[in-house]
Amino acid sequence: MSDELEMMRAEWRVINDELGIRNYELRIMSYPLSIISSLSLGVVKRRRNFLSFLSCKRKLKLGIAWGFGLVAFNLHIPAAKALDPVQLEQFRQTGSCANCDLSGASLIDARLSNTDLRGANLAAADLTRADLRNANLTGANLAGTSLVYASLAGANLTRANLQVSNLTRANLTNAILTGASLYRSRLMGASLASADLRGALFWEADLTSANLIGANLRGADLRGALVENTIGLEVRGSGAILPNGAFQP
Repeated sequence: MSDELEMMRAEWRVINDELGIRNYELRIMSYPLSIISSLSLGVVKRRRNFLSFLSCKRKLKLGIAWGFGLVAFNLHIPAAKALDPVQLEQFRQTGSCANCDLSGASLIDARLSNTDLRGANLAAADLTRADLRNANLTGANLAGTSLVYASLAGANLTRANLQVSNLTRANLTNAILTGASLYRSRLMGASLASADLRGALFWEADLTSANLIGANLRGADLRGALVENTIGLEVRGSGAILPNGAFQP
């Protein structure tokens, strides 16, 4: 059995190399692999022939690729490196940490208004109730980040990666999200009033009960987004793509 398990591990390494997913270490992206791994172990436990298992390699590849959604949705989620404690301490003392690695950091209730976080990696960080008013988060990686009840009023999130992030009840009033990616982000009850959302991607985002009064949605992509009870969703003449995929001239 140990030889078979070693062969299985070697086979998984080959599959990972072929798919180029070795560097995708975000917790939010490990879930599909955990499911597939469990299924694989189940096959071994049922004492099926190991060679039969290897014959399913192609199906496993397709399953992994589907789980990550990289091909279907043309997404790019940068790899989350280990949190750098030195950079975290620098950030806490100076309020400036452009291009630094704060992935997975616990910054609950942190006071970060007017901070410089351009290009910073905050993937999977916990910024629940954080004060990020007028912060510069241009090009920052906030994939999988918790921003529940966070205040981002006036923040600059131009081209920021907010995929699969939780922005429930967050305040993004007057925030700049030009070209930002909010694929499958949760924005229930969030305020995006007067926000600059030009060219932002909201594929399958949950905007239930969100406030979009006065928001600029020119060129935004709302395909598959949930907009039940959304307030102020005005797309006429914006050139936006509606949740049903229709183009709004």
